[in-house]
Amino acid sequence: MDKSEVDAALYWLSWINAGKIVATLLVALGVAGEFAGDFLAKPFNKTVEAARQEEIARLNNDSANANARLAEASKATAELSRALAGERMQRLEIERELHIKSGRIIQR
Repeated sequence: MDKSEVDAALYWLSWINAGKIVATLLVALGVAGEFAGDFLAKPFNKTVEAARQEEIARLNNDSANANARLAEASKATAELSRALAGERMQRLEIERELHIKSGRIIQR
């Protein structure tokens, strides 16, 4: 091998080593940036998490209120259904009595 090839290889090796050093510095800066970003984001994450928890509590409360209203409506519906059934029975009994009085007996 002649001297010019060795000199060219040394030249390129110096640039490659410089590139490796720059890449190592960039990695170190990236890791430091990640740590700094996490540290700076912590108060904002706490604020967002607190808002989420408040929203969940509000939605749970709204859900409980809606379930209570649903239970009341279901109870009222059942009471109205029973009352309606009673009125239908009364109407049928009245019709039956009218038919008996008019001389027609309806068998049911």
